[in-house]
Amino acid sequence: MERHLAWFEEFVNGFLTGEPEHDQHIRLKREHSLNVLAEARAILARERPGPDTGVGLAPCLERAALLAALYHDM
Repeated sequence: MERHLAWFEEFVNGFLTGEPEHDQHIRLKREHSLNVLAEARAILARERPGPDTGVGLAPCLERAALLAALYHDM
Protein backbone atom coordinates (compact mmCIF):
# COMPACT_ATOMS: atom_id res chain seq x y z
CA MET A 1 0.00 0.00 0.00
CA GLU A 2 2.86 2.39 0.68
CA ARG A 3 3.79 2.48 -3.00
CA HIS A 4 0.20 3.27 -3.93
CA LEU A 5 -0.06 5.98 -1.29
CA ALA A 6 3.13 7.60 -2.58
CA TRP A 7 1.83 7.45 -6.17
CA PHE A 8 -1.53 8.87 -5.07
CA GLU A 9 0.17 11.82 -3.33
CA GLU A 10 2.29 12.52 -6.40
CA PHE A 11 -0.75 12.31 -8.67
CA VAL A 12 -2.80 14.67 -6.48
CA ASN A 13 0.08 17.13 -6.12
CA GLY A 14 0.23 17.33 -9.91
CA PHE A 15 -3.15 19.10 -9.86
CA LEU A 16 -2.10 21.80 -7.41
CA THR A 17 -1.73 25.13 -9.22
CA GLY A 18 -0.96 27.63 -6.48
CA GLU A 19 -4.41 29.15 -6.93
CA PRO A 20 -5.95 28.97 -3.42
CA GLU A 21 -9.56 28.31 -4.43
CA HIS A 22 -8.63 25.59 -6.93
CA ASP A 23 -6.10 23.97 -4.60
CA GLN A 24 -8.67 23.93 -1.77
CA HIS A 25 -10.88 21.65 -3.89
CA ILE A 26 -7.98 19.36 -4.73
CA ARG A 27 -6.98 19.10 -1.07
CA LEU A 28 -10.59 18.36 -0.13
CA LYS A 29 -10.74 15.51 -2.65
CA ARG A 30 -7.40 14.18 -1.33
CA GLU A 31 -8.66 14.28 2.25
CA HIS A 32 -11.90 12.56 1.23
CA SER A 33 -10.06 9.72 -0.51
CA LEU A 34 -7.79 9.21 2.50
CA ASN A 35 -10.82 9.19 4.80
CA VAL A 36 -12.49 6.54 2.65
CA LEU A 37 -9.28 4.49 2.86
CA ALA A 38 -9.26 4.84 6.66
CA GLU A 39 -12.89 3.69 6.82
CA ALA A 40 -12.11 0.69 4.62
CA ARG A 41 -9.22 -0.25 6.90
CA ALA A 42 -11.52 -0.02 9.94
CA ILE A 43 -14.17 -2.19 8.27
CA LEU A 44 -11.60 -4.79 7.27
CA ALA A 45 -10.16 -4.84 10.79
CA ARG A 46 -13.62 -5.57 12.20
CA GLU A 47 -14.14 -8.36 9.67
CA ARG A 48 -10.92 -10.23 10.39
CA PRO A 49 -11.49 -13.68 11.89
CA GLY A 50 -11.82 -13.78 15.65
CA PRO A 51 -14.23 -14.77 18.40
CA ASP A 52 -16.34 -11.62 18.08
CA THR A 53 -15.71 -10.64 14.46
CA GLY A 54 -16.65 -11.64 10.94
CA VAL A 55 -15.24 -14.34 8.72
CA GLY A 56 -12.61 -12.13 7.09
CA LEU A 57 -11.35 -11.85 3.55
CA ALA A 58 -8.40 -13.37 1.77
CA PRO A 59 -5.38 -11.02 1.87
CA CYS A 60 -5.64 -10.34 -1.87
CA LEU A 61 -9.26 -9.24 -1.44
CA GLU A 62 -8.35 -7.03 1.51
CA ARG A 63 -5.72 -5.35 -0.65
CA ALA A 64 -8.20 -4.95 -3.50
CA ALA A 65 -10.70 -3.33 -1.13
CA LEU A 66 -8.06 -0.88 0.11
CA LEU A 67 -6.99 0.01 -3.41
CA ALA A 68 -10.61 0.53 -4.44
CA ALA A 69 -11.09 2.83 -1.46
CA LEU A 70 -8.00 4.88 -2.26
CA TYR A 71 -8.67 5.21 -5.99
CA HIS A 72 -12.49 5.35 -5.94
CA ASP A 73 -12.70 8.97 -7.21
CA MET A 74 -10.12 8.75 -9.94
